[in-house]
Amino acid sequence: MRGLAAVVCLAFLLSACAVGNSHRYDLGNAEFELDSEKSVAVSVVDLRPYVVDGDKEPKFTGLFRGGFGNPFDVTTNSGRPLAEDLTNSIVAALKRDGIDAKAVQVKAQTNEAGARSLILASQADRCSVLYVREWKSDTYFNTGLDYNLMLEVLSSDGSVIASQVVKGHDNLGPAGVPADARVAVEEAVKAKLEALFNAAEIQAAFD
Repeated sequence: MRGLAAVVCLAFLLSACAVGNSHRYDLGNAEFELDSEKSVAVSVVDLRPYVVDGDKEPKFTGLFRGGFGNPFDVTTNSGRPLAEDLTNSIVAALKRDGIDAKAVQVKAQTNEAGARSLILASQADRCSVLYVREWKSDTYFNTGLDYNLMLEVLSSDGSVIASQVVKGHDNLGPAGVPADARVAVEEAVKAKLEALFNAAEIQAAFD
């Protein structure tokens, strides 16, 4: 009986730890290898199907599971939509490199055509549009990450100069406490943005 009671208590403690978790997506710490004198407009479009259909809020970023495997939502630390935080993070990283970058925020449930129209209206020399088709962490004993991101660079007339995709499922390692998952996911955000923006064809598109 004591063993069963200990297991039940542990499960409840884990469930308590699983509630109310959030991760930062606005750190602006990605290290891009871009050198451009052109003005750049930046948008991020959230196309995750469960956000588009309203099942999940735009600030949803994943799941943290309690002791019985029951899932609780993880959100952005800011409480803002994921797309808004990512937009601000990309702009901050570009500005740190001396690039004239500005954010063009795209509301949730805006489709691809609508997003392109909004960003082209900025009249920037280059338009950077990141389409988030999937982004969801899932933490139990380990943290998994499903992602599908496509970056497009458009000229001022709307022509696609270059595009790059990163997608897959990563095991980000064990998560003994919520901080383990938070650090792992925040490092993954940085890595995925760098993989997109530092691709050779993307770098050439900003020249």
